[in-house]
Amino acid sequence: MSILSGEDATEVLRRLHERTEQGQLQWDIWREAVEYQASTENFHYYLKSRDEDDSPPYRLELWKRRTKPTGESDNVKVAEISTTDGAAYNSQLSRLYAAVKLSSIGIRDLKNDVLKDLE
Repeated sequence: MSILSGEDATEVLRRLHERTEQGQLQWDIWREAVEYQASTENFHYYLKSRDEDDSPPYRLELWKRRTKPTGESDNVKVAEISTTDGAAYNSQLSRLYAAVKLSSIGIRDLKNDVLKDLE
């Protein structure tokens, strides 16, 4: 399921990766160590290893937050981007997954964190 065009999906993946790398989007481990979630004002993002083995294929789900007339809120799935959708997403989803995994455990710059620890 994807309402996003290929170009739009690419831009969404690029922006999510950028915000994650800059520390502007906080991801948390969700359910298992191979599932992550982040939220913004209007959307929830779920990223997971589809086979639950911490490696490709990956799946990113976009959920829209909405408020019902009763005042209750819920979420509606509006798009899914998967490595099975095309080779163009493989490297982007892999890069995003790696950044999200490190971010969720508090690592922003793995190389420098390791080198500093080894001083």
